[in-house]
Amino acid sequence: MKNLLVIDIWHGVDGGASKKTLYEELGKYFNLTFVSYQTPRYVNIINLLRTFTPAIRQWKKKKARLDETISKYPSTFLGMTGNLNKKIRHMDINQQDAIMQIGSLFGPVECPNDLPYFSYSDSTVKNPAASWPDWIPDDFSTFSRQWYELETKYFNRMTKVLTYSDFVKKTLVNHYGIDREKISIVGSALKMTEDVKIDWQNKKNKILFVSTDFKRKGGYFLSEIFARVVSEHSEAQLTIAGNIPDDFAPNNSHLIKCIGAVSKEALKKEYATASVLIHPALYDPFPSVILEAANYETPTVASNVCGIPEMIIEGKTGFCVDKDNISGFANHIVRLLKNPDDNKRLGVNAKKRVRTTFHPEIVASKLSEIILKNL
Repeated sequence: MKNLLVIDIWHGVDGGASKKTLYEELGKYFNLTFVSYQTPRYVNIINLLRTFTPAIRQWKKKKARLDETISKYPSTFLGMTGNLNKKIRHMDINQQDAIMQIGSLFGPVECPNDLPYFSYSDSTVKNPAASWPDWIPDDFSTFSRQWYELETKYFNRMTKVLTYSDFVKKTLVNHYGIDREKISIVGSALKMTEDVKIDWQNKKNKILFVSTDFKRKGGYFLSEIFARVVSEHSEAQLTIAGNIPDDFAPNNSHLIKCIGAVSKEALKKEYATASVLIHPALYDPFPSVILEAANYETPTVASNVCGIPEMIIEGKTGFCVDKDNISGFANHIVRLLKNPDDNKRLGVNAKKRVRTTFHPEIVASKLSEIILKNL
């Protein structure tokens, strides 16, 4: 079995960045060694002090934005690369047959020039820079050229660039000048993999919204969309999972259940009893919630942004609409709620597709085939 060094600065974390299920399957093809990065404690303390405000929610929000934007400075890019190089120097890199790096916020790390090196990520920095400036430093224009030079140099070093979507592949070709033959689309791995038998008697008129980033995921559109749904289908109910900002004041609040942040097991129950997932995101490269909901036979009505249209087969596993098309969201949701047979058909199709396209076994097989072919 070949040895694969995985450089993943999010290794071991829970939530959207976790690749635990993928690594479990990838470990069947390679001996995996992980190198990760932890932000120094003093940096975290400084950032907490820089963003402090007495309102806890606001403080968390400001701290999260600072953590996100600070990673897009060239000095951070070079600092992280240097930190990881120190770790790698304590290893026998010659024992590795290949490197797979997650993301393009640092690198390439020091290694023999002939060692196969693969990048795997859901986006580039150009993607949020073009569509979601909240993730980009306010002064990015003053050093963007230097940043893109570093990121492009990293991609050019890669043996293969592996992406979640064609959306990112086009950015790599058009903005970074990467040869399209060097890029492979492999998708993202489903994180909730249990094959659960779904009782559709428990799926009645429930719309589910799941978010860890209310604004970016389109949470502020929910009130207007849901009001239109209720005007056409009075039995509809909306469940919101995740933290909700204080300024969110929806109409029809008696039909809206806000359950806050929930455990993974609790979220599975929400998926299993939802008729439809709503995801009116403003920017979301390749949202895990769509895959998770599909595994519980819950189709999605989502914005047609980023890689989302590649996750949903229009009219067969869900629907995509323009991100600000309130009536479009409402009409598709009403259609599903009023037609349980169609709702179930889309849900069953969604589960079949997610398990045959995005199951960790499938994605790991694609990754291993590409890596082994290029050793």
